[in-house]
Amino acid sequence: YQLVFRFLWRLKRVQYSLEQAWKHHSSTRNMEAEPEALRTVVHKCNLVRSEMVHFATNLLSYVMFEVLETSFE
Repeated sequence: YQLVFRFLWRLKRVQYSLEQAWKHHSSTRNMEAEPEALRTVVHKCNLVRSEMVHFATNLLSYVMFEVLETSFE
């Protein structure tokens, strides 16, 4: 149980860190004065972060509901 809890805790911390990164990157939306190349890089970073949030959320819910819940039953 301790290994599973530690894994879930780390996954939740990753999810929290990604949410904090979104808050930080959301302040860069008003970059109209910035060059196009910089906006492209920031956009790609936001896409990668979004995919990572999606993966972490799906993995967390899979482990909690499909693995742990069925093992307790």
